[in-house]
Amino acid sequence: MRGEEAQALELYNRLVSEHADLALAEYGRIGRAMMLYQVGRTSDSILALEDEEVALRGSAEVHAALAALMYTERPSLALRAEEEWNLACLFDKRYSNPDWVRSNKHWPPRMIAALQRFLSLS
Repeated sequence: MRGEEAQALELYNRLVSEHADLALAEYGRIGRAMMLYQVGRTSDSILALEDEEVALRGSAEVHAALAALMYTERPSLALRAEEEWNLACLFDKRYSNPDWVRSNKHWPPRMIAALQRFLSLS
């Protein structure tokens, strides 16, 4: 599976670099951030999601992903994670359903696990 994950990350990188002017690049940047987490680059993933949070303020997906990662990987940021979660829920409550996220947003397995950990504490 590791090879497929690396390939997915490379495809997201290409999408973002070759088509930065298209709206599809937004999808690519979010996907790239999540794949960074999937391949174990946690800090890079969080930084990329924080960049997207600034660029796409109000994106429920970005807020939900940040909440899950911050709570799971950076316990000292638990309050910020809760704030991110509250923002996500203002825009789209469906992120509280991991099955919906898995099937509709296609988050990678580590991201789904982080979301489930976060939700189990709520």
